[in-house]
Amino acid sequence: MRRALIAMIAGFVVVAGTEAQAQTCRGTVAIAHSARGILGAGTAFSKTADAYGVSAGGGSTGWFASGGFQGLHYSDLGAKTWALTGVSGAQFTEPGNYFAVCPMGIVSYERTTKLIALDGVTGYTLTTMGGVSAGATAFQSTMFQIVPTGGFFIASDNARVSNAEEGTSARETYGLFQFGVGVMIGVRSSITPMWIVPINKDGGENSFAISYSFSFGRR
Repeated sequence: MRRALIAMIAGFVVVAGTEAQAQTCRGTVAIAHSARGILGAGTAFSKTADAYGVSAGGGSTGWFASGGFQGLHYSDLGAKTWALTGVSGAQFTEPGNYFAVCPMGIVSYERTTKLIALDGVTGYTLTTMGGVSAGATAFQSTMFQIVPTGGFFIASDNARVSNAEEGTSARETYGLFQFGVGVMIGVRSSITPMWIVPINKDGGENSFAISYSFSFGRR
């Protein structure tokens, strides 16, 4: 399965505790303005796949974590899948809070009960990822903030396809480069379009994603 897409969805909505108006390393709104957390939703697509997802998370000063659910459709395989994803990491900023770096870890479990349009053929993929994302504030006003962001991740897929009689497993390791621009609207919401480029991935395709995040509650 084309894990570049689900790996990108996994990184859609990540939240952090920081005094900046945004989680600068990811180009999203920060949990610093929320006592309860952040909700998010996003969609992504490539030439042969499309996806949607929702996420919720929280954090404290410097660290963040989120969990989410995703649905995917692979047009060339005739398969629909669902996935559960967890993201965690930490944000490090310079004194002015204009530049930030975030080491991150991501775990995703994707499952299908009908693969390649064949009844009785099932499959799952467990993906683990580690990497770094960075961002810098390019423009800031009382209403808007523009944050270019980019990151590089190493991903490992462990996939298995089986039927009632037998199964087969495979493992693949590859890289993912992602870059985008976060647009913060006030201190409570953000829109982040992003490109995702797989590196040394068998059958990998470039993907485009866009996400929306919203913080709720007050400290």
